[in-house]
Amino acid sequence: MIPHLGSAVTDIIQTNPLVVRRWIAQEPGTWGFLAGKAVLAAREKLGRKLSQTERRILWDLLWTELQVIARQNKPIKD
Repeated sequence: MIPHLGSAVTDIIQTNPLVVRRWIAQEPGTWGFLAGKAVLAAREKLGRKLSQTERRILWDLLWTELQVIARQNKPIKD
């Protein structure tokens, strides 16, 4: 379960670098966009809907990774 969630987070961050930059700049709507995309990516990887617990874990993983990127000013490839 968790590997699929982690890979969904990685995929969303890598495929949406501009939105990630906007999230770092605290642009409204960017968290919802990224969180929604992550849920869709995880659903596709798992082949089913996520449970409420899985969604919360996924959002936590996404938030944590975004915080790491923001703190490190880690470059994101376009």
